[in-house]
Amino acid sequence: MNFFLFHIGVFPMYVCDHIHLYARRTIDNSVVPFPQTTFPTPLWQNNVVHLLCGTCVAGPDSSYIDPAVRTDWNVNNNRKTYYFSVIDIFGNTATVNSYKGFTGQYKVFETFTITK
Repeated sequence: MNFFLFHIGVFPMYVCDHIHLYARRTIDNSVVPFPQTTFPTPLWQNNVVHLLCGTCVAGPDSSYIDPAVRTDWNVNNNRKTYYFSVIDIFGNTATVNSYKGFTGQYKVFETFTITK
């Protein structure tokens, strides 16, 4: 399993890739269990973007995912689809462009920014 915790300057983001799908969610008090840690809860609790982008070099997992989880976590796991993300940091803004595709035909399907 590979994972990275980015806290470059003021951009809190947890990026990992072992599961073979794409998902993104900002960790906040709607994520069960809450709180995520024992008290005192760290300041990062409500502003970390959790990004799963795990099909860069492995086949996608197209197994069943509960529809509520799919919506809450913005899950993408289409058959014959690979995902990867590129993070660009310019000044106070981190921009993440996420791509999907198959056999070299990739296109951006999601973009988000974190500005601090």
